[in-house]
Amino acid sequence: MSSSSSQPLAGRRIWIAGIGGAGMSAYAALAHAWGAEVAGWDRADTPYLAHLDERIDVTITPELPRAPDGWEAYVSTAYGSRGGRARSCSRSSCRSGSRSSSPVHMGRPRRAA
Repeated sequence: MSSSSSQPLAGRRIWIAGIGGAGMSAYAALAHAWGAEVAGWDRADTPYLAHLDERIDVTITPELPRAPDGWEAYVSTAYGSRGGRARSCSRSSCRSGSRSSSPVHMGRPRRAA
């Protein structure tokens, strides 16, 4: 996987549970703009989804599906506290929706010494 300064998330595949929320939809848009392949799920269609690029695949279903194999999974705290986390991803591949573990923070350029 290689990335440039304009595409720091190039080559990453990020799946977001709760993508229809204000915060997670923003993370999805930014991760996509920074080169990641992004997809996600929400239980309801929300106004925030209208602003996402059409290349971001969003699934709307009442039940939380399993994250696709090989994708980094991020679960909104709106769903992680309800036990959905275990169904959506394995312990080794799942991250809760905290800011410090978001795809945006993980891809943030860092100053070199």
